[in-house]
Amino acid sequence: MLKKLRGLAVLSVLTMTLTACQQFEDIANQGDSQNNENQNEATQQLSEDYYQAVIEDNTYDVNNTRGLQAGPSSDANMKNMEKGLYELAQGVFPTDEFLFREGKVISEDQANAWLGAQSDDNPEGLNPSGYNSQKRDNFEPRYLNSILEYNLMQENDDGNLTLQGISIALAMNESDTFTNDDNEEKVEIDRETQIAKGKEMAQTIVSKIRENEDYQSIPIQVAIFTNAAVDDIGGGSFATEAMVSEGSELNDWVDYNVDYVVYGVDSAPNEEDGEAVSQFQSEVEGLFPQLSGISGVGRYVDGNLDSLHITINSQFDGYTETLALTQKAIDAASNLFNKNLGIEIEIHSPSGTRAVLSRPSGSDTFNYTIL
Repeated sequence: MLKKLRGLAVLSVLTMTLTACQQFEDIANQGDSQNNENQNEATQQLSEDYYQAVIEDNTYDVNNTRGLQAGPSSDANMKNMEKGLYELAQGVFPTDEFLFREGKVISEDQANAWLGAQSDDNPEGLNPSGYNSQKRDNFEPRYLNSILEYNLMQENDDGNLTLQGISIALAMNESDTFTNDDNEEKVEIDRETQIAKGKEMAQTIVSKIRENEDYQSIPIQVAIFTNAAVDDIGGGSFATEAMVSEGSELNDWVDYNVDYVVYGVDSAPNEEDGEAVSQFQSEVEGLFPQLSGISGVGRYVDGNLDSLHITINSQFDGYTETLALTQKAIDAASNLFNKNLGIEIEIHSPSGTRAVLSRPSGSDTFNYTIL
């Protein structure tokens, strides 16, 4: 019997599942003004879900701290941290009131100094001096692996953009490696230590920023991100955040219970979620035995599945084959997963990404792009 695959309505859009966070009401109205001679403008806003990006002198400046790392990490960690900090910033600085600029307050040199181990040559290092020890008993792992900064801007009465908010993420290592001529040993760092060390370092960073009189009244948001292992395709998550409008004391930390579960590898809080992903895999692979594999990562908030990301690895590049695979993936996902669940599906081939599918939470229609 021939079976028709469900038809597709073509609509290419970007979607993002956003997490609500604490709303900071009293945003200070002071900030460092951009040079009046600079030509500042903003990009068109994709939707109210996203900030307009600041363009200075017809150029989009890169982030001072992005890509700087004390040690190895993973693309999954970086993706979760970058997207997660953006979402946390949205919870404090509304997208209809602020514009987005890549981080410029923390310089590259300052970030590198903080990421380094403390020593006579690097007294500002936030990682412990014990990292440089050649003796295992004296070794202490690097806790801080990377720093990410975002700036939130507003236009003043003179038409100049002023800095009105700073969002910072500190990515904390889950392990480090002790190495000398005779030994190499992985040293684990538990989550409680990650968070505790992160809070200590956040306090130091905020105090340093406040030393500059231009930033003494700028609201600063700091969030602690706990890295997952390098080979964990789910990646790490944010554990806690704090906000300070003036001064340097970070007191009121808000904790988050967010986890990324790799189905088939990790234990899911809800067994039915894993079974649904397994059924999706069976249905798609049953129709396309040439597939190289299907993986699923679920994002859980307070133990509940919040969003799902599925990657399908295909061995073929043909347009019609990709189209048929897209149709089957949408058909299976629509039948298996509750419409309240936001879903993203990527189809990859040896030549790269072939299709991107997404269904926003609460919708019963998939949006897709065939590449």
